[in-house]
Amino acid sequence: MEKIRAIIIDPNKGTITEEMIVPSLQEFYRIIGCDHIEMFTRSPFLQQTSHFLYIDEEGSFKPDSKYFVVAGFPQPIKGIAILMKMKPPVEVSATLPVSTVEINVMFELSVKI
Repeated sequence: MEKIRAIIIDPNKGTITEEMIVPSLQEFYRIIGCDHIEMFTRSPFLQQTSHFLYIDEEGSFKPDSKYFVVAGFPQPIKGIAILMKMKPPVEVSATLPVSTVEINVMFELSVKI
């Protein structure tokens, strides 16, 4: 299977990186670190750019995972996410520059007192 360009959003490390991946469930599970994924498209930023996120379906139940927020959608997303472009019925390479994703993603702020 041919590799495609994906953007990995990792709130645990506070990083947004580009990676060439094989678009398969096994690869998605490995990158995200989960057993069940969910497609997330509810952000106007994602809808306007025809991109989506694969996220951990059970991420909100994992207390140690940090979260991030995507522009235009106030609900936090917990855990690592994979950003790709959709060309039904398959995933295709993300076309957004990492710098554009960085502008539209905000990581959880950790404040130590």
